[in-house]
Amino acid sequence: MKRLSYSKVNKQTEDTTEVPADSSSTGDGLNIEQPKDKDEVHKEKAKDAKKDKGKEKDSDRKVDHEKEKGKSLDVANFERLLQRLPGCVSRDLIDQLTVDYCYLNSKTNRKKLVKALFNVPRTSLELLAYYSRMVATLATCMKDIPSTLVQMLEDEFDALVHKKDQMNIETTIRNIRFIGELCKFKIVHPNTVFSCLKV
Repeated sequence: MKRLSYSKVNKQTEDTTEVPADSSSTGDGLNIEQPKDKDEVHKEKAKDAKKDKGKEKDSDRKVDHEKEKGKSLDVANFERLLQRLPGCVSRDLIDQLTVDYCYLNSKTNRKKLVKALFNVPRTSLELLAYYSRMVATLATCMKDIPSTLVQMLEDEFDALVHKKDQMNIETTIRNIRFIGELCKFKIVHPNTVFSCLKV
């Protein structure tokens, strides 16, 4: 009887341990992954890395495109702001324009603004008070605007005085009135005005 039970046990163990070599599933229906070669694993990692790089490039392109759109919108808005500048003939209009400019502030825009303020038409002297008000308002947080504008006005005044040409009398009047308006807003020191009068 012992022999019989021993042979039964052997048959049972052989039945349970025999698994076909080419099969990747067990009797439970679960899949067992076969070990992959190192080359295959390396290839899959390379493919994943390429996909990630492609996604990064796409996102970088989208970000660059959005930045370009933003810059072009800012340039267009700033150009419209400069076109509104000669029409600001009241305190409210120039104050609103100053607030609008603050949203478009950049180093290049500051330089363009100073040039626009400096190139006020010589026949539009009524704008000088409002331009000076704008400069005084912006001077509290943007120190380079008044310093650059005053330097440009002083250089122009010196050039006009040395020419002594009667053809430029309107430009000289515009220049000295602009310096006087800036003096009222305490942007230009009074000594500068007196030195201009001495000449």
